[in-house]
Amino acid sequence: MRNFRLEPDDSRKRISVFKGIMGSSMSNCLIEAQEIARMVTEGGDPLAKTFRKATKQLEGVFIVIIVVQDLTIKVAADSNLETIYRDWGRALDGYLGKNAVVGPYPELVLSSKTLASDAAIKRRRKQEKTRESVKELAERGRIAERLKRAPQMAYSDEAYWREVAKRNTSRLDREMQYFATCWARLMQLEMSEGKELANVWQTARTEVDLYTNMASGLVVQAALLLLIKCWVHGAALKKLSEASLR
Repeated sequence: MRNFRLEPDDSRKRISVFKGIMGSSMSNCLIEAQEIARMVTEGGDPLAKTFRKATKQLEGVFIVIIVVQDLTIKVAADSNLETIYRDWGRALDGYLGKNAVVGPYPELVLSSKTLASDAAIKRRRKQEKTRESVKELAERGRIAERLKRAPQMAYSDEAYWREVAKRNTSRLDREMQYFATCWARLMQLEMSEGKELANVWQTARTEVDLYTNMASGLVVQAALLLLIKCWVHGAALKKLSEASLR
């Protein structure tokens, strides 16, 4: 059995057993939490006697609390796990707001008011996502226009760059080299307009992240190493990158 501690809840009428559990799935966590709540409530748990003694003036139900990031889930011996699981999903979807608390006794059937609230939140989130998509597309268009004006990548070791291109045949390899090319060209464009590399290298990378919409951390890191090796300003980029990690 995992370690846990006694903690009275806000009502002071029930005793909560705080327990940070993360099993293979939330359904397994809920089942385990309810088993613990039942053992403690019924006195079958080895620690139940200690709990009862510590709380002899507070009789009532014992609740297991699961804390997952900013979500709190309360499970009692007689909780309906299906409704708790349902509301856990609603919390993940943003229907319960920040610092949500689920359980121990959710509505068995969601009321018309609750369903209407969920529907309104869903519509609002869809509208926000649409606005974000439109904004993102506009920003990508702006970056594409800047890439059209950007100079071709200037190399310090073009032979090695072409060697890498020749042996890189996977999709990940191609994405890495394309990311590096766009990144270098945007940095060169900014520098051609009188800006310092130190002031543009990170923002240019962020722009390429958005423009390509494909870069993983691995792609970005590989692109950085390739630019350090092959780009005309690779040595300066290496110093800036290392300094940012200190």
